[in-house]
Amino acid sequence: MKLFISRRTLQPGTVVKVDGWLGAAGVPALLEACSEAERPLVLDLRDLRDAEPEGVAALRRLVEAGAAVDALPPYIALLLSGRSA
Repeated sequence: MKLFISRRTLQPGTVVKVDGWLGAAGVPALLEACSEAERPLVLDLRDLRDAEPEGVAALRRLVEAGAAVDALPPYIALLLSGRSA
């Protein structure tokens, strides 16, 4: 499954939508999209299907830095919480 990252500007702020599968190779693109975004930053993860540990770590760092999360699928929430199924 591929990764697709898009940005949508709000007033104020930016929504970064992450679709597909966030593997280690996609982390730099995600971090770049978020670093260039106007604040406040919202991560729309409704169509994120899975993530490798590097992707989960990147999402955690973004949330710890103040990003809000919108539409969090239960499986991704479980990954971000660090608990196993």
